[in-house]
Amino acid sequence: MAAKPSTGIPVETQCYLKNNTDVYVTLDSQSYWHGYGQPPRSIQSQNEGHLKHIADDAGSIGGISYVLGNQIKWIVAWSNAEDQSNKVYTNILKASDVIDWADIKANLGKSGNQSSVNNINGFTSEVVIDATSPTPKLTAKLRQAI
Repeated sequence: MAAKPSTGIPVETQCYLKNNTDVYVTLDSQSYWHGYGQPPRSIQSQNEGHLKHIADDAGSIGGISYVLGNQIKWIVAWSNAEDQSNKVYTNILKASDVIDWADIKANLGKSGNQSSVNNINGFTSEVVIDATSPTPKLTAKLRQAI
């Protein structure tokens, strides 16, 4: 059963980014289709970073990428838009790959309130967002694959 869309006007998305690896990650790039916020420039090993992404009149919709050494790019994207269920999307690319933000946005549009990739280039990413809140909490976790 699909989640009931948000009944409120989007206010913000609280993004909690957990780096559960043995290496710090550094901000690589960001794409904000709607809204604004300043993501942490880096997240230390076994720590959490926080981004408060403020909605504009169309919502809080964006994506960020962190690079882990010269190994991978960790991508987290979200959509918190009026009269729509909140969505998230994640992926892991090689560090040398170029990010296609249009493709990320298209995949986000097809996603739900949970997204994960397992054992991509030796890492796993899991992202979840409250499906109906106008001020949802997004939790993203990056870890080494088992």
